[in-house]
Amino acid sequence: MARSTARAEAQRTGRERLIYAKNWRTPLVVDIVMGTIVFVGGVVLSVNWSPVAGGALGALGALYVLLAVRRWRLWAGLRREAGLTPGDGPGSGR
Repeated sequence: MARSTARAEAQRTGRERLIYAKNWRTPLVVDIVMGTIVFVGGVVLSVNWSPVAGGALGALGALYVLLAVRRWRLWAGLRREAGLTPGDGPGSGR
C-alpha cells in the first residue's frame, strides 16, 4: 500500500504537489501581495504621469489579484474534496 501511495505522489505535477502541501497558502499570498503592489503602482503612475499607462498597469494588477483569489478558492475546494483541513498535507504527521 505504501508503494502505491509513493508512486502516486511521484506522478503528481508540481502544481498538484503545491495544492496538497501544508504551506499551500504561501504562494497565493505572495501572488496577492504582488498584484496589490502592481495595482497601487498603477494608481500612483496614473496620478503622477500618465492616466492611460497607470490605468493599464492598475487594471493588470487588479486582474492578477482576482485570478489569485480565484485560484485560492479553487485550491481550497480541491483540498476540501480530498478531505484535508487547511493545515493538513503531506508531511503533516496525520
